[in-house]
Amino acid sequence: SKIVLLASQGQPNYKIAQELGIDVNKVGRWRNRFVENGFAGIEKDRPRGARHGGKNSEQQAQLRSKVIRITTQEKPEGATHWPTRSLARKLGLRHAFVHRVWHEAGLMKRVLSRRWTGHSSTLFAALNTLTGEVIGQCHKRHRSQEFLSFIKEVNKQTPADKALHCTSMKM
Repeated sequence: SKIVLLASQGQPNYKIAQELGIDVNKVGRWRNRFVENGFAGIEKDRPRGARHGGKNSEQQAQLRSKVIRITTQEKPEGATHWPTRSLARKLGLRHAFVHRVWHEAGLMKRVLSRRWTGHSSTLFAALNTLTGEVIGQCHKRHRSQEFLSFIKEVNKQTPADKALHCTSMKM
């Protein structure tokens, strides 16, 4: 209600955000809710997570799969990889959701502060898009025998009635 009160006095979003110590985007969202729905739009917070059908829903599993598929199989025009906000905008999702999916799937690039030794390692990861569970293995080498070892482990941990879909991604 403070947001709407300050807005009615003609203050811009950035000043309201500074005064209340909140994010300017939050100010904009609440102002829009008031414009669209009057007082009913700001009486209480909207339920969180409802937009995606809940964490373990089939709808969310499909969204997670779509985020992973596009991340690993498509590139944005004029870029080498998807920024979270660009992919979120393309799919009509929140950037935090895309970030969370990437993190859970092991797709986030990590900045490591370690001395360069000339060695690299390989990470193999499998994501259950319905539950968010990740099966992962790190290997010192990137050969077919390490990959087969990983596939056997995933196969062992996956129920026989579930389908496996493989994708590969270079980072």
